[in-house]
Amino acid sequence: MKKYIVANLKNSLSDNNVDDYIKILNNNKYENLIICPEYKYIKLFNSNAYHLGSQDYYDDIFCEYVIINHHDNITNNINEIIKKSLNKNMKVILCVGNDSLDDLDSLSIQINDYLQEIHNYNNIMIAYEPYFMISSDMDVDIKKIARNIKYIKSLFDNKINVFYGGNVNERNIEEILNVSDGVLIGRFSFDIQKFTKILNKITKNI
Repeated sequence: MKKYIVANLKNSLSDNNVDDYIKILNNNKYENLIICPEYKYIKLFNSNAYHLGSQDYYDDIFCEYVIINHHDNITNNINEIIKKSLNKNMKVILCVGNDSLDDLDSLSIQINDYLQEIHNYNNIMIAYEPYFMISSDMDVDIKKIARNIKYIKSLFDNKINVFYGGNVNERNIEEILNVSDGVLIGRFSFDIQKFTKILNKITKNI
């Protein structure tokens, strides 16, 4: 199965470095890479070297992918936003999380709530991000992450892709990819020089 690399660039780019970032990124073609820039830079990232995503839903923007309910962009009408995205033929990366790796019930409650009245999951992916791991330097508990990803997939009869996010870095990315369908990367994607080195390394093996 193809593994995905989703780069959530957040607000890491500026008018001074966005062109350099794009130029370096476009030097290679990455079939399984989804780049999600800040709203104001989305149109600059139009390229066939990767897939384009948005960090949130916007009425005036169409991207192939959209991240919904990320910790940085939490809203109260997630179900409605998912439906709007699907109606625009966008592929949804839905973020869910928990405060404890052992709390599986909260994951199923969130998923059932966010996806109510949605019966076709072909264009939906789940990004599992334990809340306490976001922007942290804590070690990733691979065994528990693997268990939780397996649990989420079981809610969909294993017919949906589940990614992991939360302190994904150069040291653990390959191990995480072994137990998930992809990764959602934040800080690790901000430095384009470091990011492309790792991309070139891991995309040979996935």
